[in-house]
Amino acid sequence: MSIIKIISFITFFSIPFANLLLSQGLIKPENNKCIAGKVNKYNYTPPKKLNIPINMEAIILYNNGVEYGSFTAPLIKSKLGYYFLFKVPDSATVLLLGIVNANKTEDDLNGLIIPRKEIVDNNKGNGFFIYPLNKNTKTNLPIALVKAELLQTNIIRKLWLSKPEANILLKCYTASYQIDQSLKKRDSYIDYLELAYEIKPKEIKQEIITKINALHQEIDNEQSLQAAIYLYDVLQMEKEKATLESLVISKFPKGDLAKEKHWRRFYKTDYYSTPPNEALILDSLHKYITQYNDTSLSTKDNFFQQILEFAFNQNDWVLFKKYRNFFFNKSLLSGLDDQYANKIIGTNLDSVVNEIEMAKWLSIQSLIQSEKDFKISKVTDNTYPNYVSYYASALKTYAKVLYKYAQYDSAFIYQQKACLLKEKSKVTDLEFFVIYSLKANSISYTKQLIENYLLNGVGSSILTIEYKKICSQLKLPEDSIEKIIQQNALKYRQENTAEIFKKYGKLNANHFVLENITGKKIDLSQFKNKIVILDFWASWCSPCIASFTEMQKLVTKYKNDTTVVFLFVDTWENKKLQDCKETAKNILNKNNYNFNVIFDVDGQLAKQYKLKSIPSKFVIDQKGNIVNMGNDMNITLEIEYCKSEKK
Repeated sequence: MSIIKIISFITFFSIPFANLLLSQGLIKPENNKCIAGKVNKYNYTPPKKLNIPINMEAIILYNNGVEYGSFTAPLIKSKLGYYFLFKVPDSATVLLLGIVNANKTEDDLNGLIIPRKEIVDNNKGNGFFIYPLNKNTKTNLPIALVKAELLQTNIIRKLWLSKPEANILLKCYTASYQIDQSLKKRDSYIDYLELAYEIKPKEIKQEIITKINALHQEIDNEQSLQAAIYLYDVLQMEKEKATLESLVISKFPKGDLAKEKHWRRFYKTDYYSTPPNEALILDSLHKYITQYNDTSLSTKDNFFQQILEFAFNQNDWVLFKKYRNFFFNKSLLSGLDDQYANKIIGTNLDSVVNEIEMAKWLSIQSLIQSEKDFKISKVTDNTYPNYVSYYASALKTYAKVLYKYAQYDSAFIYQQKACLLKEKSKVTDLEFFVIYSLKANSISYTKQLIENYLLNGVGSSILTIEYKKICSQLKLPEDSIEKIIQQNALKYRQENTAEIFKKYGKLNANHFVLENITGKKIDLSQFKNKIVILDFWASWCSPCIASFTEMQKLVTKYKNDTTVVFLFVDTWENKKLQDCKETAKNILNKNNYNFNVIFDVDGQLAKQYKLKSIPSKFVIDQKGNIVNMGNDMNITLEIEYCKSEKK
């Protein structure tokens, strides 16, 4: 049976949607009493049929109206289920809890957002709320307000929660303000106004202007004036925003806004009027310190990082090592070492590397520091998941270096260590692992390794090709090879479909009509019966820009294929349409990219597609269904799958 026939049997109802069908879990304090300032026992009853890992932790987020925080507590198995012990902070009025796998982390959409511990149960995306009894509360805030403020913070990402829909939060805020109008003096009132403008702009606009005018009166308070600037931005009153920004910078020339403007310029390519060198960068550092009276070590690191970039581009390793020794933030330096080692090595494992000794030295430095950070954070703090990713990256880079030195056994071992750090490795990591295995292990071992990946639904044309080659060498029957490939295609599609349905509650892609760089309206419906690749990006997003080289190769590959369409969605720019167009044109022209760029000026399309980070890519098939999303995918493979399903 062909792959086409196998895939055609996949139906929506045949897919086991894992956790979607689970019953609800429960976390509750012993005897239904949770008292602030004391150690309380909490019982956890998992949903039926939930896959329970060996080591679990409870993550507890809290808010007391003054500050936010988080704690972890190990789960202990008992005859009746699980429990954990936790001392609720004094004055905490709201707790938000979830259960995670203590030993595993997952990347939040391609790793751009800090990796977090793998979620086991977050109450179907809602979290578990507990409201402690509290006699020593520092505030008399309504619980609804404290809850809304907690849900507005990024701390909830630890539980893999998205911010609730605006109307849900608005109800919490509105109920609180009905109790006490003075609560509008809190910072969260700004959040409320922004949310309200999103839902009912006409009704709330005057209230926002009233708040802006009140903030204007606090002329000696930069924070208040910056809040007014933010609200001007919400209302898209660009002229008023620019006027107030100028006023704030003139009144507070060493203030936060002035520094923010400086750093925005600093990270632009035209910050220096001439190509930067050591003397020019040091002069800029001196001027910055003089102007803003900022002698912090982190500020100096920013400038030293530019000198490292200059020295690296000049192959001036004496200068590079000199300023490398000046770095204060060793963890940041470890990441830079890893980055530069990767640049030297390149993407082609078989290419000749001129500075291989330097790449090895940099990789070793990165590995030493990242392993140190990893071990310390694992024991001492909640930033442990961050360092898992950093350490894994250093291991993978060192494996590449070892491969260049023909030390294939060692390359295999270091890549294996990196893959074992996370429950779900990226496809490219598994591909490298297989390449190293081909050199380090027997052909039978590597055949079994690839087969396991394929049967677990890993979608990779490289693995499929290598599998066919190995099976051919082993003279295995064609039907057995085809059977494995068919099973891979089936499993791959099932898992992707389940993940997409879990996120959106449907498979059909959200419709849109957006203007492109030439002013033409691009309507998704006009691409019926075509395969559409959406690539969400922004001009300020360096990983987005870095990904364009490979995307251009794909655009070129399919330029004569009228059944494949690439749309590059410029989003989250916080600029007017014309400004977005000018910036995009400059990027395209500078790099000779041939992209059809469309503009999500108000960010609504990004919101509909529930983006949490960029770059983020979506593949939409001929029926208008999303078949894959994220960045860890082989787009060519996705396109060919879609074509095979259509036949």
